[in-house]
Amino acid sequence: MTNSEPLTGQDWSGLLRRGVLVLLTATLYLLTLALGVLALMALVRTVEFGSALLIAQYDLVAPANARGVMTVLRNVTAIGGGLLLLAVAVFGLDYHWKRRGQGRSLRLFALTLGVELALLALERLVFFS
Repeated sequence: MTNSEPLTGQDWSGLLRRGVLVLLTATLYLLTLALGVLALMALVRTVEFGSALLIAQYDLVAPANARGVMTVLRNVTAIGGGLLLLAVAVFGLDYHWKRRGQGRSLRLFALTLGVELALLALERLVFFS
């Protein structure tokens, strides 16, 4: 097909399908990133709460050092989780863009969203139980 030839119905449906796949991939990717940030914040709060509970209940460290230990745990969790989220964002964008519309890409989106929703549910269980 050259530039002067009109598009046929089959050409339009192919363009429409590719456009829908690009839009679906972009939407799922942005949803993954947004839920990833929320899951990271939930994980940091859960680790902070869990460490405070363990330190208070079992006297794992001296009371004078408890705040420092909790700060270190919170920072390690935030930095480690942030680096993991950055890796998922960069490599996920490349992976999903190359495989947009394929079943394995959609399965990986589902797995990623499932893990993020599980982290959010874990926070709800810890704070509201």
